[in-house]
Formats: sequence, structure tokens, C-alpha cells
Amino acid sequence: MASILVIEDDKTTRTLLEVIFKVEGHTVCTAPNGTAGLALFKARKPDIVFVDLFMPVKNGIEVIRALAAMNTRACFVAISGGGPEKRSPQDFLIFARQAGAHAALQKPLRKSELLKVVDELLTSSHHMA
Repeated sequence: MASILVIEDDKTTRTLLEVIFKVEGHTVCTAPNGTAGLALFKARKPDIVFVDLFMPVKNGIEVIRALAAMNTRACFVAISGGGPEKRSPQDFLIFARQAGAHAALQKPLRKSELLKVVDELLTSSHHMA
């Protein structure tokens, strides 16, 4: 089982992810923005971090870059439904991968996709479980 941090400003999405992961037996903590998320990351040192790309205070790309700079063994998963511009969510998710995310998922999120990514990250060479 993994320790998972969910950084998501939308309360409904944040709660949904928390419930999905807890039901599967993972330990979960959540943060409503990037600044709180980075503080929780330093305190808890989770295995996997799910980061929404568009949030107030500190956006997901800034969070992913900050996490990547820490040389941690944690894996980062970018999640996005698109942004304020008329661009595809895929554009932002590709940018997140370039910034250091190990995986990227487009909203609306599906339980099967979420659990598959967690499983893949836990068994991949990215993560030393």
C-alpha cells in the first residue's frame, strides 16, 4: 500500500480521490492548494502525489517543479480538466510531464485509471517501494 497526497482545490474531486484511495487501503492526506500541499509533502513524505494543474496560490506546474527539485523518490501525477485558455487538457498534461510529472490524467477521472496509475508507479522503476 502507498502513502498518497492529493493536492486539489476542488473539494468534491479532492474528497472523491481520498475515498477511492482509502477504500483500496492506501494512506491519504489532502491539501486544497499548492502551498499547503508542499508543506504536507515535507511533513509526510508520501510515495505518490496527485497534483491538480490549475489551483489558486501555487499552480500544479510550480508544485511539480518544486517537488522534482527535492530529489525525492516520490512519484507525481498531474491531473487536469483544462485551463482558462481554450486549449486541450492534453496540452497542459504534456507540459506537466515535461516539468517532472511521472504520469498525467485528464479529468473527469475514472477510478480504474487512478488505481492503474498507482499500481504502475508502485511497481515501476520510478519508485522504490
